[in-house]
Amino acid sequence: MDAHGTLGYVVDPARAVEALGEALDDLGSADQCPNPDYAVRAAFRDALDAFADYVDAYSTGVA
Repeated sequence: MDAHGTLGYVVDPARAVEALGEALDDLGSADQCPNPDYAVRAAFRDALDAFADYVDAYSTGVA
């Protein structure tokens, strides 16, 4: 909840872990992409987003 009393959302922790695994799989296959540098950055960004979702769920007591 923010200062205005607005409730946010929390991603299901199981989905966050699944998304983290998908991002790591993407990272492993980045060298097969036409632009491997971009693919690596995108996979890291996706992994970081998934990890942040999991941390949010954990901090709210959902995980």
